Amino acid sequence: MAAPDERTHYQVLGIDADAPVATIRAVFRERAMGAHPDQGGDERAFRRLLQAYETLVDPEARREYDRKIGVRRFAPQSASHYEPTKAWEGTRGAGFTGDVDFPSWLRDVTDAPWRPSEEPAAPGPEHEPVLRVAADVAWWFPKGIGFRPVVVGQLVVLCQDDAVVALDVLTGHEVWRAGLAAAPAGPPINLGGVIVVATVDGDLHGLELLRGITLWQGNLLPPGMVCLEVGGGAVVAAGNGRLRVVSPTDGRAGRPVRLGGPAVSLVVHEGTAVVVSRDAVEGVDVRSGRHRWRIRSSLGGAPPVSVGGVVCVAAGRGRIAWMDVATGAFHGATIVGLSVAGLAAAGANALVSASGPSAISAVSPNGSIAWSTTTTGVCLTPVVADDRVVAVGVDGVLRTLDGRNGAVVAESSISFDAAGTPVLAGDRVLLTDRGGTVWTVAVPGS
Repeated sequence: MAAPDERTHYQVLGIDADAPVATIRAVFRERAMGAHPDQGGDERAFRRLLQAYETLVDPEARREYDRKIGVRRFAPQSASHYEPTKAWEGTRGAGFTGDVDFPSWLRDVTDAPWRPSEEPAAPGPEHEPVLRVAADVAWWFPKGIGFRPVVVGQLVVLCQDDAVVALDVLTGHEVWRAGLAAAPAGPPINLGGVIVVATVDGDLHGLELLRGITLWQGNLLPPGMVCLEVGGGAVVAAGNGRLRVVSPTDGRAGRPVRLGGPAVSLVVHEGTAVVVSRDAVEGVDVRSGRHRWRIRSSLGGAPPVSVGGVVCVAAGRGRIAWMDVATGAFHGATIVGLSVAGLAAAGANALVSASGPSAISAVSPNGSIAWSTTTTGVCLTPVVADDRVVAVGVDGVLRTLDGRNGAVVAESSISFDAAGTPVLAGDRVLLTDRGGTVWTVAVPGS
């Protein structure tokens, strides 16, 4: 067993204890290029380098670390001297920090080598620090099971262990409740005033939006978890190795389509359902139920998004890949960090939440980065409305960003551990914590 490394972070990087942030970044970039395991470096030494860098570029973490090891600087860094973090400096991928404790399903899952692009990326926006206040909680509902709710007009529809419940979006009061014979297998979706919910026994349920009355029910998929999406006026359901296209009005389903494996995520664009499974990505024609293409590839777990005529998928090792929706042709890849935490479509760009460094970036299908804003913690999948981007981080901070340049408009602190994708309801945002409680708080800056 190797002896623990007793060197300080400053000794690991080879810098003085009063080195400014710019020097720390420059030294790390120089050392990381040669120390990375894919470039022949030692993995343990590289992780130690990442640990030192990540601590020393974070003002709060650095102050705590200095206190711990007894370092005192005569000219401590203050807010007025703090250099705003730039997520993309020099060649793309060279400025990452590496959140090595990120959940395993979002870590590297392919064997592709790490190679920084020669194309310089756009720097993050320069903006003033934002005053952070406590989040204004409007109401909370304690009995959800963790799936994201759906907002339809004045109703919030969510799943419990044995029921689908509709709440008033303004007050959180229960409007109706529809019992289920089995536990839900995924979040509800809405199409034409019909709420469709899948259960773990393979059933699909169509419920009337206003009253929760069951309009139809059918056993359409093998038991297990189910991904639901809307496309071409129908509900596309991908379950345990099968896909069905279902009419929301009467529950009639097309013939089952065999998939390459259990579906992990699903997106529908212009009549093509792009399904990501553990070992494949495939395109299925929603109208005919026939395969258009299938690619054997292991990808990350973040659900894909469609931007124009291409689909953006998490490709492992902090990369996003662009694929043609109609043919599956590969259009290129962009390195955004060490791991991809979430994807969202924002006009002509894809919004990518990544770790290493923790950042939200707007990336176009040609691979260029329009803007990138670093955050103090990894953010869950962002949500987009008009020119606003709302994201919640594992650091307990809810942020509103300007969708045009990524500048942080406002921030608020939440007192619970959020999980999953935020859901916007006007000037409020619905967040689900890890215990299943749904919280409704004001959007910062609204």
